[in-house]
Amino acid sequence: MRISIEEAKKISKLSKLGIPDNEMEYYQKNINAILNSLNKLSDVNVDGIEPMFHPLDEEPIMREDKVEQYGNVDELQRLSQGTTEDGFYLVPKIIE
Repeated sequence: MRISIEEAKKISKLSKLGIPDNEMEYYQKNINAILNSLNKLSDVNVDGIEPMFHPLDEEPIMREDKVEQYGNVDELQRLSQGTTEDGFYLVPKIIE
């Protein structure tokens, strides 16, 4: 898989990286090199290999999953610095 200069520009715009046009070819080549490396992984034969969830053979530490009350929610919201409405915190909009 290869990406074109136009696709690299689109990636730059969507990710808001602000890569100048005179450097776009450099980044396009690097992205293509990364994609080529990832494509090589599909050629590796993994038949008979057990999936590994963690590099160490340790069991995860589990705790009992139980509901606990941590005081009065209204009181906690009153003490917080943020604004609340109907029990929800109001935060500034960050997605356009």
